[in-house]
Amino acid sequence: MLANRKIYTWGKALGVSSGAVDKLLKGAVPGIDIQLSMQHKENCNLTFLNTGKGKPFNVNNFPTSQGMIDYVAELLTTAPWNIYIVRADSLITLVFQQPGQYEYKTKLIDHDVCEVLVGQYTEAVYKYLSTKLECNKVYYPKLSEEVVEQITSGDIGTFALFGDKKTSGILNHLSQATAVLLELPPTVVGEQNTADSHLMRAVIRLIEQAIVENRIELSVETRAKVITAGYNYAVRTGSSASGLDPHGILAILDTIVE
Repeated sequence: MLANRKIYTWGKALGVSSGAVDKLLKGAVPGIDIQLSMQHKENCNLTFLNTGKGKPFNVNNFPTSQGMIDYVAELLTTAPWNIYIVRADSLITLVFQQPGQYEYKTKLIDHDVCEVLVGQYTEAVYKYLSTKLECNKVYYPKLSEEVVEQITSGDIGTFALFGDKKTSGILNHLSQATAVLLELPPTVVGEQNTADSHLMRAVIRLIEQAIVENRIELSVETRAKVITAGYNYAVRTGSSASGLDPHGILAILDTIVE
């Protein structure tokens, strides 16, 4: 939860007194007012905070496309947002951020309003996002597969993502892309096709690993083209997620990059 911050610095940002922080250091359980402040400021999961169960940070997981679309539509009523497209393969992970304030006792605390959304990347989601985000700033941060998985699973919180006035976070540090909605990569996996979804994720992991290891710079469009070609090759050769032909797929990457 501290994300490399000193606990007194962390407490001050929450509006918590040094005396209250001293009690926490001695093992006291934070009261509900401090917990709610942490939830606002850090996007922390109160169930995890109190029981140790689940993930440290809140993620909104959507089993259906319409559920995700409806939630995004509700968020967009309070635009503008900074929207980070963390991944768009068989799954899509979106991080919404905008400045906000909340009340802690008699103080107004500035914070990053942060919403992390995860769902299947279907044609319906693709069409909605392609046409509805024009009043917002949309970024495609260049992240390692490990960080993408950590954000998607709820292992990274608001401070690590966005930092503060003195420290850059993962997203606002690595999101130097033009702040407009570029063309989203096409969807290639249907909502009901779970086996294909596993195969697609295996193809993406293989390609992303090669991109990182070889320090290859790809545009969103080229990356989508490589993934689609690699996936089609895997299907054509009858490969499974656990039995990919890495040489064939990486040869496709080399051909397209050249």
